[in-house]
Formats: sequence, structure tokens, C-alpha cells
Amino acid sequence: DSKDEKFLICGTKSGIIIIFSVNGKFFQLIKKLYWHSDEITSISINDNLNMFVTTAKDDLINLYLLPTFKLVRTIKVELNKTSSGKDNEVPYLNNVFLSSNPLPCITVYISQLRKFRTYTINGINIFENNENSPSELGCPIICRDLNFQEFLIYGIKDGIKIRKFPDMSIVYLIDLQKESPPLTLSLSKDNRFCYAYYSQDEIYVISREGTIMISELKQKGQ
Repeated sequence: DSKDEKFLICGTKSGIIIIFSVNGKFFQLIKKLYWHSDEITSISINDNLNMFVTTAKDDLINLYLLPTFKLVRTIKVELNKTSSGKDNEVPYLNNVFLSSNPLPCITVYISQLRKFRTYTINGINIFENNENSPSELGCPIICRDLNFQEFLIYGIKDGIKIRKFPDMSIVYLIDLQKESPPLTLSLSKDNRFCYAYYSQDEIYVISREGTIMISELKQKGQ
């Protein structure tokens, strides 16, 4: 959903984008978009750009305006479909991220190839970077610092990784010595703390300075 919670944008397995307006607890269907021909895999909204972007298994990146929902750009991502990729699966676009600072750009992640690719909003491929950790990105979120530089934070098997837009270079790797990615990731409102929830009622609290604290959730009545 959008940051101001005015719109909820969903995707279907048949490739339809469905848009609802949100008014408190009420949802109203206002638009359906038919620009994809296969299952929707990811959607990203950027309120600073007044745009959102979608990806699907048809290897297309579609960029739209808000609040008109007009399609302004289609980018065809060339993937080697003869490659078996991870676990003999056909590669496709698993995640998409629309960032605005320091450069408006679209970044996709192909998990079977373990690659990030970054495009300008005009469709020019400007960066490619590898992900050497286990291929799935756990609970990815976008945040920014006081200089408006945007970062991607996501969970991996051993902990949490932070990459910088647009080149997706690694800024920080937080080793939590876990055997699986976090179940959820979230940020405090001031972006000073990252909360990583794991099973067994543990929350890791990571400060901007890299300090790690562990908080155990106590069940009511214990």
C-alpha cells in the first residue's frame, strides 16, 4: 500500500493489477490494469516519485504514475531462459524496488541467478550486482538516512544485510548467527532501530550504530 494509505495495489496470478482506494476500514475497487501476461511477482510504490512499479513472470517491468495509474514505461528484462538457475527453475523477476535517492531507479532481483539489476526510470541498465548469500531476500524494506540516501535492508540465513541504491553495494552485514532468515523486519519511525523477529519469541533490536540487543517476548500470564 502507499505510505499515505490512500491506495492498495495488488497483483494476481493471471497478471492483473487491481487497485483499491482506502478509506479507513473500507476498500473500493477503482482500477484494473492488464499490462502483464503472467503472474505478478512484486509491486513497489514510491510516494516521492508519485509512481509505482510492477514485475511479473513475463519478464516485464511496468512503471506507472500515481494517482492516474497511467503506464509510462515498459522495460523488458533479458533473462537466459535456457539456464536452469537454482534448483532447475526458470529465472524470473522475484523482487522489484523503486527508489528515488540519490537517483530515481528501478532495481530487480532474480533469485535463481542471485543477481540485482538496476535500471533508470528511462529503462537503461546501469548496474548489476551479485548476492552470494542464500538466494531469497527475507522481508526486504527500503529506508533512508538523514541525507536522503536510500538503502535496502533484508534478512539472510546468518543475519541482516544492508545495500545502497542504486549500485546495490554492500554497506553493512549484521551477523546474528542464526540458522534461518528473520520472519519479519521493521524499522522504528525515526529509522534509528531495526527490529528482526525470529521464531522462539526473540526480537533482535539493531541500532544505527550497529549495536545489537536481544529482547525475549513473554507470553501473557508467564
